[in-house]
Amino acid sequence: MEKCLPEYSRVLGISSFMYLSSSYFKNVKQHITKITNYLNKEHDKEKFRNECRELANYLIEKKKAPQYYSQRIWEGTLIYWLQYYYKNLNKYGGCPMILEKAHKDILELKYEEEDFCERRSKDLQAIKQLKSNHLRTCDGTYLKK
Repeated sequence: MEKCLPEYSRVLGISSFMYLSSSYFKNVKQHITKITNYLNKEHDKEKFRNECRELANYLIEKKKAPQYYSQRIWEGTLIYWLQYYYKNLNKYGGCPMILEKAHKDILELKYEEEDFCERRSKDLQAIKQLKSNHLRTCDGTYLKK
């Protein structure tokens, strides 16, 4: 599943440095920094994932270049200067840098996969415990697994 999300290249021109001083870029960077710092400290899976979804929506919205900016260079600048903040967001299915709605949909699938594997592991462990008790009768709990 990790191969489905893109790894953005870090190729920029000298023009991108002009964008760094813009208040628009500074606001985007400040928001990304604030939220990724929060996510690094978050220990609740659902809060982490919800905040990651919101962050993805934010970046998808901010991907559109401001007026008079080159779209290609703007996106490259975002990728180059902001990707670092996403580096360690690996828990609970992760929180990669997302610039496209389709990539957000892939992240949702990854979250579903993580949840399924977690439930499967718990259910298999419960079945194993039930088998070890040598139950002679079949109750509803065993059948639900």
